[in-house]
Amino acid sequence: MATQQQQQQQQNFQPQLSYDQTRQYVSLYGKNPGAFKPQQLELIRQHAQYHNVPFYEGEFGILEFNDTKDWNEKLSILFYEKETIKGNLSLKLLEQKFIETEETEPLKNECIHFSEVVNNGITPDTDGTEGLNVLKVLTMATKSASEGV
Repeated sequence: MATQQQQQQQQNFQPQLSYDQTRQYVSLYGKNPGAFKPQQLELIRQHAQYHNVPFYEGEFGILEFNDTKDWNEKLSILFYEKETIKGNLSLKLLEQKFIETEETEPLKNECIHFSEVVNNGITPDTDGTEGLNVLKVLTMATKSASEGV
């Protein structure tokens, strides 16, 4: 029911901000998230969704797989704080948490799985739709990096 209600609200949404204005507000939020009241934040969310502008909230982290490390340190999540120094956005590392992972060779496992899919007709773990979704995310990340958003 909530999903239908959200869809109805999206269909009834009348934007008050242009695409460029929305991008400016998203950029301002990225530099100083605490400056916005909850109602303002909701308007930014709605406009970002309407104009298809990437908008990220919450903690910022990067998942890292470092094949040069020992197994107990190969997979980690790095938490960052966004800072603006002399007008430039930078990241300050706050914490690194290591994630336990199975001692295995991922590329070898992918090759074995691919062989099983081709030779035995089993359903792949990831299909074309998942591959397309990955490409969409990578395309958005590239666009965001080049536009500074």
